[in-house]
Amino acid sequence: MLRSAYESPVDKRTEEQKMLLDKHPSVNISPGVLYQYLPEAAEELKKFDATIAEIRAKKPAETFLQALSEPPGHLPVTKLLHRGDLNQPTREISPGKLSVLVDETSSKHFNDDDPSLPTSGRRLAFAKWLTQTDPPNPLFVRAMVNRVWMHHFGKAIVATPGDFGKLGSPPTHPQLLDWLALDWIEHGWSFKHLHRRILLSTAYRQSSTRSPTGGSIDPDNRFYGRRDLQRIDAEVLRDSVLALSGELKPELYGAPIPLQEDEAGQVRLDPAQPRRSLYAKWRRTQPVALLQAFDAPVMGVLCESRPSSTVAPQSLMMMNNEFLLEQSEKIAKRVVSQSGISNTATPNSESFNQAVPGWQLPTAPASPWRYGTGTLHKETGKVEGFSEFLQKTQGRSHPGVQVPDATTGWVFLTESGGHPGNPAYPAIRRWIAPESGTVEISGSLSHGSQNGDGVIGSVSSKLGQAGSWRIQAGSVSTAVANLAVEAGDAIDLVLECGQNETSDSFTWTVKITWNPVARQPGEPAKNSIVFDSAIGFRLQQEDMSALGHQIIAAWKHILHRAPSDEELAVLARFVPAQLELLYREPQRLSNGSTPTLQVLTNICHMLLNTNEFLYAD
Repeated sequence: MLRSAYESPVDKRTEEQKMLLDKHPSVNISPGVLYQYLPEAAEELKKFDATIAEIRAKKPAETFLQALSEPPGHLPVTKLLHRGDLNQPTREISPGKLSVLVDETSSKHFNDDDPSLPTSGRRLAFAKWLTQTDPPNPLFVRAMVNRVWMHHFGKAIVATPGDFGKLGSPPTHPQLLDWLALDWIEHGWSFKHLHRRILLSTAYRQSSTRSPTGGSIDPDNRFYGRRDLQRIDAEVLRDSVLALSGELKPELYGAPIPLQEDEAGQVRLDPAQPRRSLYAKWRRTQPVALLQAFDAPVMGVLCESRPSSTVAPQSLMMMNNEFLLEQSEKIAKRVVSQSGISNTATPNSESFNQAVPGWQLPTAPASPWRYGTGTLHKETGKVEGFSEFLQKTQGRSHPGVQVPDATTGWVFLTESGGHPGNPAYPAIRRWIAPESGTVEISGSLSHGSQNGDGVIGSVSSKLGQAGSWRIQAGSVSTAVANLAVEAGDAIDLVLECGQNETSDSFTWTVKITWNPVARQPGEPAKNSIVFDSAIGFRLQQEDMSALGHQIIAAWKHILHRAPSDEELAVLARFVPAQLELLYREPQRLSNGSTPTLQVLTNICHMLLNTNEFLYAD
């Protein structure tokens, strides 16, 4: 009965069969739930999946080219369709020109077969007629000029670019359309000349500011008394953001950018290929979320002109899209790099603090983390003579001016690890307990080099050694549970070399979960607080005095102007509030960020959301 129930289609199972299957859930095993029953088999399937992916990656790409061909000696027959219906062909017609554009004295027909060509030559004859210059053919050249004008102004001289007939809209400036068409022909059909002619015109270089009288005379601006504000196209938006972050790759040709889904299930272009959106891969079943929100054309129908909408999903997309969040951080880092002012080194001049007069930036809270060296007493397991590092350069904390130091050797600490000195100078991260309670330590110690004799990591407190691990060319979990502390007690994370300090670079990031105890009987217990060693290191390394200059540099980089006095007044309230929040809740920092970099990233993201960036004036 169980087999019968399992093999029955889901929509045809009886209540009895459903109850039977519910009592035996192990029957419904699939790759998604296999790990619950057979963990070893699930891991084996993962290995097979990895092998399959590796083999598929070696598969050469299919390079097909779609092309039309016409076999020699074969003349296609064309018939007039009744009312344009493909299923109602009538009489046969010969190839020719559009009769409405040909006078009675000129021939309306093309040769059925050009003997000088391997094919009939009908399409070539039609193309030559469209682009003839004596006399000029008004059809193609007017339509092309009209479309170029439309892309620059947001609207065309003929409002229906796909219909120049009686059912279409009449041109607002017919003489201008003809003049541009003739000028384009006279300059050798040069698109560069046509673009230059339009972009240097007085009409294009106008401001979009409405005049008091112009709005009443021409409210729709059909006669170009001013410039219309234009929202940039979807592809231009993505390319502009990539250009600001410095990631845009302008290389021509090649395969299209593949599609993928982000964590929210939205389709996006592969971020590992920051090429121009011109090379985006389009699938009707997988529209790119960012481009679709900003009116990218639908692939199922012809698009003679794009709509330009302003709707709420666009703002939501700009605020929450993973691509834009990633690029905002990259723009911020590029601004820091190009400004030449680092957040991890003290500026050379106090004038940096005067970039935005009146700013009152909050002081970073005292960090519970200390970085230094000392002596680990082998018998008691306690650290003696702790000496804090005084130098901070290039993301390192170290004792002397240079690394290595003549006395302490290679000892230094970084955000994620560091290097011990000689046996007398281990690298020590010290955490100071703010109040009484218990702590739990979690982390992973890694030693990557195949050379050397490995490293020794240990956790030390006032009670002695709480844990010790020796590792060479590998990694080990460094967990310590229920370690009692009083206010001001030190927990030391000590990293020593083996016999010597050669090839002893290590990574060791830990999280200390502090569980405070109630001070008075009956007082509710406080919530646990997690202290991340990597975040603590970044907070101690940064210097805020360059932030004002970096914000102004970001404003100029994205909007091509400095912030106004009103904008600076808003920033004077926003920036301190953001810094206080990030100092209070450092878990809000994105991976690898610092409070000042996070604030700068948020401001860059905000500027990308402004109308000044999204609209062309």
